[in-house]
Amino acid sequence: SANICAENIDKFNTKWSNTTESTLVTLTCTGEYTGNVSRNCSSGGKWEEPNYSNCIKSANPCAENIDEFNTNWSNTAENTLVTLTCTGDYTGNVSRYCSSGGKWKEPNYSNCISKVIQLIKEQTVKLVPGVGDYDIVTIILIDLENVTRDNSELRSGDLLTSSSILNDIAKYVTDHKEKLSVDQLEIFASLCNNLLDERNRETWEDLIDGESGGVTSLVNAVTDFNDAFNNVIDSNFSLIAVKENVVMEVGKASSDEITVPDRLATSDSWISDSRTEIKLKLKNNIMVA
Repeated sequence: SANICAENIDKFNTKWSNTTESTLVTLTCTGEYTGNVSRNCSSGGKWEEPNYSNCIKSANPCAENIDEFNTNWSNTAENTLVTLTCTGDYTGNVSRYCSSGGKWKEPNYSNCISKVIQLIKEQTVKLVPGVGDYDIVTIILIDLENVTRDNSELRSGDLLTSSSILNDIAKYVTDHKEKLSVDQLEIFASLCNNLLDERNRETWEDLIDGESGGVTSLVNAVTDFNDAFNNVIDSNFSLIAVKENVVMEVGKASSDEITVPDRLATSDSWISDSRTEIKLKLKNNIMVA
């Protein structure tokens, strides 16, 4: 069998992975250097000295920085995208761009997902008729509501994944309305309220700037979930869940028209500052866009 050069970290802290003999490895220079560095794994599985002749120090590097989630960004050459593994109880990776002039852009945490939320997402595969003899919809909603309540550590990946979970549930109950229960509306509204909390305002705005669609996915989930309820509830009755950042009303509406957000009812919430407004009109006792 071929000999292997063992994993090695050189004097400049460049990490060289296990490599088959007689192989030239080329890596991007790290830190505030641009260019690339190469190293040969010679026959017999012995590393030669790395060649740093093409590594040039950047004129305007981004200085070392620790962001709000305690991720440490080392000195980095300008015009460089850095990708790191998410730290703590998170899966995925986070990236950040060092722009020209040596200025850091905001880090992109859209691929960082809490391991707990990821596990809840995996539970949505059980949203299949006949799987289990318990109310999986309610369990998923309760678990996610508990994780997101008063949580100041939610990354953008958590907001996107939570919205995806709610969309999965909304689609499921649309096709299986027998799985709907009154208490789910209250939990669903509380969950949406958690995600739209003031503490998550900048994170949502970063998602919008990053062209990920922002809060659109969450709005779609609320719409579909409401529609499922409206299709089964007696139109002479109504159910209302009122939270600081969201109001969900199904069945017979209390007004001929509802404007979302209600800027009077949510005056202390960042949602009231939103430039987006939806008007729902009453048609046959059902609110429609």
